[in-house]
Amino acid sequence: MRTLYRALFKEIGEKGNDKLMGKKVTVAGLGGVGSIVAAILAREDFVLRIIDKGRVEEADMNRMGLYVEQDITKFKAKQAKIRMASVSPKLSVKSFHEELGESNVFLIKSECVVDCTNNVDSNTFIFNYCQKEKVPLVIAGYAGSTIHVLVATKKLSKKAFEQFLAIPSNEDVGAISPATHAAASLAVVELFKILLGKGKSKIITYNVWTGKHKEKTL
Repeated sequence: MRTLYRALFKEIGEKGNDKLMGKKVTVAGLGGVGSIVAAILAREDFVLRIIDKGRVEEADMNRMGLYVEQDITKFKAKQAKIRMASVSPKLSVKSFHEELGESNVFLIKSECVVDCTNNVDSNTFIFNYCQKEKVPLVIAGYAGSTIHVLVATKKLSKKAFEQFLAIPSNEDVGAISPATHAAASLAVVELFKILLGKGKSKIITYNVWTGKHKEKTL
């Protein structure tokens, strides 16, 4: 049984396990972080919506999960759904080969959104939509060896959001694959907390190279 160990974990338990099953979750962005989040969630009992218009690129393969060599040049959303089905054939997944923008951001609506786009513009309109619609949101980003996670379970100030956005980009400092895996794992943990009613708004920063960790409650 796929959920056995999750149910045995005392912070979740059998009641929490039952509560998580069938929850509707959206993953926006299926690159470095998003593909790993998708790989983790493929082994859970959620109803998923996955969104990305891009293609799998060979240069990114070292920091992405889920995809294999045969997926290179193909559409991320389509291939992610195929790979997730190979893990869990009965998994409910709806994929969207879409370029998210303000005109179609409604596609993300679910019980919780995990924004893995790692793009300031996308982060902004996804955040604004979730705040307006009162949808809990986890934004997971990374640059170099540092991961940045924003958890928004309530109305946040513009200042708090701008503080989260004030981070370097991959184009400036590069990136290492352990950062994407750490960001994905942390994002899913915070997703679990939200769906269990234990989520709290915060900004988390963690450097996988130095081990430095900082968490600020919002």
